[in-house]
Amino acid sequence: MRGWLARRGLVRSIFEVLLLVQLGHLGEHLVQLAQIHLLGWPPPQARGLVAALDVETVHFAWNLGVLSVVAWLLRRDVRSTPLLLTFAWAAAHTTEHGYLITRAVLSGVQGAPGIVGAGGLLARVGLSTPGLTTWTRPTVHLVWNVVEVGLLGIAYVAFAWPRLSALARRGLSLAPGAATATLAALVLASSATRADQPVTAHAPFHVVMDGRNELVGVAVAPDGRVYVSDRGAGLVYRLGATAMPTTVAHLDRPAGLAFTDDGRLLIAEEQAGRILRLEDNGSLTVVASGLKTPRWIATNDDGTLYVTAHRLTSPDGADRLEGRVVVRIDVEANSVSEVATGIRAAQGLTRVDGSLVVASGGLGPGPASTGALLRYPVLPGGALASAEIWVGTGLKQPTGLALDALGAVYVASKALMLETDTAKRAVAKMHADTVLTDFVANLADPQGIALGDDGSLYVADGKSGRLYRFQAPPAPALDALPPASKLRSIPISGTTEPRARIDIFTNDAAQPVSGLADAAGRFSIAITPESNALNGIEVYATAYGGDGLTSVAATAQL
Repeated sequence: MRGWLARRGLVRSIFEVLLLVQLGHLGEHLVQLAQIHLLGWPPPQARGLVAALDVETVHFAWNLGVLSVVAWLLRRDVRSTPLLLTFAWAAAHTTEHGYLITRAVLSGVQGAPGIVGAGGLLARVGLSTPGLTTWTRPTVHLVWNVVEVGLLGIAYVAFAWPRLSALARRGLSLAPGAATATLAALVLASSATRADQPVTAHAPFHVVMDGRNELVGVAVAPDGRVYVSDRGAGLVYRLGATAMPTTVAHLDRPAGLAFTDDGRLLIAEEQAGRILRLEDNGSLTVVASGLKTPRWIATNDDGTLYVTAHRLTSPDGADRLEGRVVVRIDVEANSVSEVATGIRAAQGLTRVDGSLVVASGGLGPGPASTGALLRYPVLPGGALASAEIWVGTGLKQPTGLALDALGAVYVASKALMLETDTAKRAVAKMHADTVLTDFVANLADPQGIALGDDGSLYVADGKSGRLYRFQAPPAPALDALPPASKLRSIPISGTTEPRARIDIFTNDAAQPVSGLADAAGRFSIAITPESNALNGIEVYATAYGGDGLTSVAATAQL
């Protein structure tokens, strides 16, 4: 060994080892891109060949080591313009990872965007430059490493050129052109898989949270605070009035969230197979355990829960992550039972008019479905009757569900396929008559959805790491009503958003009297109140003629 080092020289040997190791490192990034764009893996799961080393501490230590070796080579008089450029680039690369590890230590977030790229520091301060503020994290770090390895290779050629054979020189003379073409192809491939189409919606919206790993579950507390789970990072956040989120739980793949009647948060922990409850003092109580891949939660008025999971006992099918059953959990009785089985890709669930609705891929072993909403009548005691297919067409891989004040159901879906159009990565609105219309399109990976007390819709956008808030219209402004009237028909008038649909409920009426506001937002709709009685009136406004979000109610008495 010493003889070999003496013949080649210590400096040249270390230079060559550094170059070979960095080529292997670049290979890891290429594997990660292949996992995302060829195999279709979500970015949080695409971690190269050595997943255990894909953590911020290792990334930072690796780049700091590379920077140190390049500095040592410069001190040993291996000085050339390419090596100086390599040092400068490696220093910038190490700074990027220094920012990432600092952020990871302070917030617990692994795999977040850094200084550059989509969701990065430059993008958050308002800079907009193609590539610099638009590339995803895998693409950003591929470019960091391709340029670094390219500069290092050129520096090695400049250093070793006198010692190389004529054949090697000829091959190396062609390398820059080949490397440039390869880099261009890789960047194009990594950027072209999904065009940056703008998100479109029937509501104004903004990004509440960005730069996270894989946001899945979202729920709004009675006090208005929003909770969201990051399955990839293993964290559950609370968002309040302040800009910075608070981490309330560190778990193993947290997914669906829901609230009990008394305002305590429930969390489905996929990997550990548990349902947990966040107590007022910040501690976690295990509500149920032994489930296989629990994912989404719906609560009942009696304190029991419905949960979609793979199974309660033995695995069912090859994919152990696929939801196959609905489990009922009686917290007081400490009992867990399967109440619906044979479901394909069971996802989100919600209660609708005495039934349980489940987003799914249909029922087995019948014909495969791209997506279906199943409705199970709830029997006395909490058991479920046989399912009926409530919506069998138009949805592709539905996930999260949310029920609004007027009985419409919002559905997060990979695609919404209507007769006139197809919306990708969408949130659909299913009206009370089961007609589907598009509400949001061109998200990245819509997962959990939840409605706030003001009617606004929150969407956890999966692997984009973003949480969106879509703003509901305010309650209609009602004109003054007389305290009493002898008229049989009374006009209810006021102002709201232009061309909004108006729904007026009198007392305990099951069906509203409806109409449309005009282009200026004015409306006047006649109702027939109960004679010789005090009538309670609730007036709702739904934007975009009924296809948008619904406001809270404006109330009056007559």
